[in-house]
Amino acid sequence: SDPVERDDYRQRLARMLRVDERVLIGGQARAPRPRRTRSVAQKQVTESPKLAMAVSSSQKVEAYLIAVLFHKPELLYRLDRLLGQYGLAPLAAGDFEYTDYQMLFGLIREAVEQDQTEHHEFVVESLPESLRGLSHELLAWTEKLDPLEEKLLEDLLRAVIKLRRSAAGENLNQLRFLQEDVQQTGGAAPRAALYQDLVLKNTHLLRDLDQAYRKMSKMSLKRLE
Repeated sequence: SDPVERDDYRQRLARMLRVDERVLIGGQARAPRPRRTRSVAQKQVTESPKLAMAVSSSQKVEAYLIAVLFHKPELLYRLDRLLGQYGLAPLAAGDFEYTDYQMLFGLIREAVEQDQTEHHEFVVESLPESLRGLSHELLAWTEKLDPLEEKLLEDLLRAVIKLRRSAAGENLNQLRFLQEDVQQTGGAAPRAALYQDLVLKNTHLLRDLDQAYRKMSKMSLKRLE
């Protein structure tokens, strides 16, 4: 019932779909509001430590993924191949919510797509000053990483599945809210059809992620036998 909350949901859906927000409004055009982005540094400043511990599970998963790949960028190609074997799309910047991690992932992807400089060295040399403090924190995470790359890859795959499952679940919650809004306000049929199509896509994604997780778990158990 809160128009501000409803507007925020529409904004986030428009960003998710990469479409003009007016498509989802179905009314007169209005001036766009600035896109809100979150950085790790901003989050640490604005949240108290106790609150951060309560709400930052997705951030921790993102941080783990970036920390490992920052330490060993060459694992990205192997992770992409592994995701493909489980019927999942390669890792992308869009998998990360925090802009700092998106920027770091972009550098990691650039590093593995060039062959003139050692991958980790390329990322370090390309880091903007604003990310150097974060890079030191991420490297500290990697001091106790499992030295076995196969175990690391399995952990990375599990992290990607968890991250995408969380995002798909949030998308579904937003879409259900918008579907209810259309029903209550008598919105246009094309928008209702669009929402329904997106609900199906996210539901199928959740199914694929769950299947991949079960398959991965079975293979892990077989290796232990």
